[in-house]
Amino acid sequence: MSRSVLIIGGRNTDHGESEVMAGYASYFIKGVKNVTASYAHFDDLSFVIAPDRFAIYDHRNECSLDTYDLIVFRGKIRINNELAYCVSRYCTLNNIQFFNDYTPYRPASKVSQAVTFHELGVQFTKTVYAMRPDILRRVVETELTTPFILKDSYGSHGNDNYLVNSFDAAVAILNDSSEKKFIAQEFFPNDCDYRILCIGAETFIIRRRANRESHLNNTSQGGTAEIVPETFFPSVSIEQAHAIASDLRMGIAGVDLLYNENTGEYAFLEVNSQPQLNSGAFPAEKQEVVRRYINLLLDRVTG
Repeated sequence: MSRSVLIIGGRNTDHGESEVMAGYASYFIKGVKNVTASYAHFDDLSFVIAPDRFAIYDHRNECSLDTYDLIVFRGKIRINNELAYCVSRYCTLNNIQFFNDYTPYRPASKVSQAVTFHELGVQFTKTVYAMRPDILRRVVETELTTPFILKDSYGSHGNDNYLVNSFDAAVAILNDSSEKKFIAQEFFPNDCDYRILCIGAETFIIRRRANRESHLNNTSQGGTAEIVPETFFPSVSIEQAHAIASDLRMGIAGVDLLYNENTGEYAFLEVNSQPQLNSGAFPAEKQEVVRRYINLLLDRVTG
């Protein structure tokens, strides 16, 4: 029975990288019986991450990554740690042999956050990602319907976040911002979202409403805000928000939650590792919760 190996590394835009990867493909199977080897670059891959699905497709070899028996990371990995992390988690979940494991290098991007949501089994917005605009458009047209959200995977405060009504508009945004890493997400009609501040074991929740000229609920983008009690939500939503923060090893995290008017369910959007504390809405109230958390940590040191 023939076995298959995939070598992943670098980008096809890197000078000479294809020749290097082809050489690795030959090197790793030399003397190994009944095996074939292929290679792909990180920008040959697309990622679809949803509550019930996590798929990675190799567009160079036109197949899903779960068709391979072994995946090897080789070449320029450091600048692609974000995707090496995602592929590592995919291999683990699908029982695919691989080396090396880049799970410890998890970045704070929205792509890797979507993988965390999937693994924790929480409801979240379907996320599509590819480095190359042509691949991203192709996958988005298959996986999402308009309108959808296009936003910077490392963005914050609502910056570089667009409500897109056509695929051509999405391509124009991608071409104008080639230096950024954009993800596409399904759009839920809503009139507000919720910033769940997980501060240690405590919870501080702000409901944010967009102004009429924007789809963004962020107060930094002109939205209004009000405090809501924990009892406003199903207890499972609060528990899951803290589970997300804990899994990401964040002592303080801003976990964003959206009420899906189409399904009547709550869905997680993203996590901010540096949420507004001494600025934005209700800084004095937030400071009081932070003060208790700081005291708790210092008491552990001196106690």
